[in-house]
Amino acid sequence: RHPRYRLRWPARLILGEDPGSGTAIDGRVHDLSIGGASVLCDMHIRNVRQLTLMLTPPALFPGQEQKIITVHSKLVYSVHSDGHLRFRAGLQFVRFEAAGRSLLEERLAYHAPVFERLPT
Repeated sequence: RHPRYRLRWPARLILGEDPGSGTAIDGRVHDLSIGGASVLCDMHIRNVRQLTLMLTPPALFPGQEQKIITVHSKLVYSVHSDGHLRFRAGLQFVRFEAAGRSLLEERLAYHAPVFERLPT
């Protein structure tokens, strides 16, 4: 539904429904859209339905305040990626915190999509 962008932003996955008490896994975005993401990490994520993704987009210019985009997500898949020698977790975004959605839209506007889904 949404254009996908191939970005390599740092990401943190917090497993479980409560971000304050879940297990944290650090990774890196593989691709991203306004509706979801795939994230590369060292752990195979299983038996988790809900998690929180914390994205840390790099600054656009020196001295820019670092902002974190927090989005509650649903785990769609977790597979081993032989090409990356890591696991890839596919996420569907459920709810952004604060102004996260508008911040993500603003940041994605600086990039060209890798591919867009064709209308069905």
